[in-house]
Amino acid sequence: MFRDGDFGKFKKKVNDVLDLNLETLGHLLQVIETFLNVTRFESGKISITEEQVDLCEIAQGVYKELQMVADRKKITFTLSCAKQSVEVTGDREKLRNVLFNYVENALKYTE
Repeated sequence: MFRDGDFGKFKKKVNDVLDLNLETLGHLLQVIETFLNVTRFESGKISITEEQVDLCEIAQGVYKELQMVADRKKITFTLSCAKQSVEVTGDREKLRNVLFNYVENALKYTE
C-alpha cells in the first residue's frame, strides 16, 4: 500500500528502500516456499494429478490475472494462442503456478 501510493507520495530514497524491502521479502518468501514444497514432496503430502491440460487455456487465465500489472507499468502485454488446443498431460494447478510465476517475475523485473 505504501509502494502503490495509498498513503501519499514519498521521496525517491524512501521508495528505493521500500523497493529493496519488497524485493528481499519476495526472495525470502520464495526460499521458504521452496523448502516447504520439498518437505511436502518428500513426505508424500504433495501429489501430482495427471490429466489432459490445455496450455492455452491456462495461459489465458494467467494473462487475465496479470493484465492489470502490465497496464500499471505501461508494458505492452499480449497473448497469442494457437487456433488448436495445445494439450499436455500434467497437473493443471502446478502448471498454472509455474506459468504465473514466470510471467509475474517477467513483469516485475521489466522497467
